[in-house]
Amino acid sequence: AVSRAKQQFIVVGNQQRLLAAGKSLKKMAEVCSASFFVSMEHQSPTYASVNANGVKHYFDCDHISAFDTLLSASQRSFTVVVPWIRQGINRNHPPLKLLRTAQERGIKVTVYYGYDGLGQKNADDGDAGLIIAYQRELGAESVVRLPEGTHEKILLVDDQVATVGSWNWLSHSYYQYCATATHRSLALRRETSVELRDPALISALKQRLGQA
Repeated sequence: AVSRAKQQFIVVGNQQRLLAAGKSLKKMAEVCSASFFVSMEHQSPTYASVNANGVKHYFDCDHISAFDTLLSASQRSFTVVVPWIRQGINRNHPPLKLLRTAQERGIKVTVYYGYDGLGQKNADDGDAGLIIAYQRELGAESVVRLPEGTHEKILLVDDQVATVGSWNWLSHSYYQYCATATHRSLALRRETSVELRDPALISALKQRLGQA
């Protein structure tokens, strides 16, 4: 629905579906994103899969497109909390490119990482070379080593959406596997994440990260 008044231009609809529709609807969504405030509070990145009771979840390979969709939908900030940053079998490491692209369009991107306590002997943070690449591409201030370590896997989008679950956002090796039609080329452990829109929880998570 579109409403135009003398001092206002209001579009009510799902941003991702408008973008996917193409032609004039896509153009309108792009212009609104670039020039106006877009409220994502009641938006879902994959609208068609939203449960009737409002619960949003991701299973297994859903996480790959969810990362891209949530990051593309972000308007102000995007935070990733993970134990590890690892290359996996895909040498291009798509998340870094996506995060860099978001940063270039003005999104405040922050990555928190580290599994073991800082200074612990043989601490496992992931691939040292890739971590350096993250620091180089995103800026050292945007790639933060958690001194106490973490096993959390969290995405925070615009202080409005928190995605919490078991998926290793920056260290999985399933790009090639999930691109196959049958998903049978190798074993994929069961992975689940839940998308939450709870201001109190998001505030608490930010405080744990020192962002509040």
